Amino acid sequence: MKSGKSQYAIETYESLRHGGRSVAAFQPESNTRDKNISSRTGISIPAAKISTLEAVECSKYDAVIADEFHLFDNPSAEIAWCQAARERGTIVLAAMIDYDYRGIKMPAYDLAESAAPDFIHYLTARCDEPVDCDQPARYTAMLVNGQQQTSGPQIIIESNDIDYSPRCATHFLPIQTDYCV
Repeated sequence: MKSGKSQYAIETYESLRHGGRSVAAFQPESNTRDKNISSRTGISIPAAKISTLEAVECSKYDAVIADEFHLFDNPSAEIAWCQAARERGTIVLAAMIDYDYRGIKMPAYDLAESAAPDFIHYLTARCDEPVDCDQPARYTAMLVNGQQQTSGPQIIIESNDIDYSPRCATHFLPIQTDYCV
C-alpha cells in the first residue's frame, strides 16, 4: 500500500514494451477498484481482468505482469503458473502486498517467498501516522470511519468507507504476538 508497487509494474511494462518485448498485464477479477493498473501518480496501463493466470498462454508473451496478485483465489496455482512461465523464459512480475491489515502474512506472498526468494524485490511505503513519523511501513492498517480494524476477512476491497494506511511497527495495531513467549 502506497509503496509504489503499481508504479513499478507500470514502469516495467513500459520499459519492456519500449525494448521491443511483447508484454501483457493482468489483474484478478476480484479487484473491482481499478479498471487498469493505476498508480497514485496518475499513470496507468491497460490490464485484462482474469480469474486465474492459468488462463494465460505464457508462450504468447515475453513478459507477464500481474498486479494485485494477492487477490487471486488460488495462490498455489498462481505461483505454480509463475514458476512454469519463468522456466519457459517468460519474465513474470507479480505485484502484491506481503501482510494484510491484521498483520498476517498473505498466502500468495508466503508461497512466493518460499518458491523464489531470490526474485523478490521489496518496496516499502512510509508510515502515514502520525504525519511526521516517516518510518518504513511494513504493515497496512485498514481504517473504517478513521478507526483501525483488527479482525474480519483477509481480503476486503476498498470502498468509500474503507481506507488503507501504511504503518510502521510502532503505529500498527495489533502486532501478531501468538508466536512470542
